[in-house]
Amino acid sequence: MSRPKPTIALTDQTRREILEVCPCQSVYAVYYRDYPIKIRKRRVDAFSPNQKYSKTSFPEPGHAVALAKKLNQRFQTQDFSVRELRIGRVVPLI
Repeated sequence: MSRPKPTIALTDQTRREILEVCPCQSVYAVYYRDYPIKIRKRRVDAFSPNQKYSKTSFPEPGHAVALAKKLNQRFQTQDFSVRELRIGRVVPLI
């Protein structure tokens, strides 16, 4: 089954790329025991500080569910879950 085409709210085009803003119904985030998480990856064998943060919130539920299942399997727990975020507090852009 193919993915439905998104609704495009805004479009901006430069010489090399087209930027399209597509609204979604909600955001799905991975939680660990009632807390939202962030995942940091570090290499053990590198000499310099090297860390990378992975995505833990997604506009579609499939990726969030797959990540939660993967983390539950890796850490041998059932504490990772997915929450749907619809309405949130507006943070002022200072």
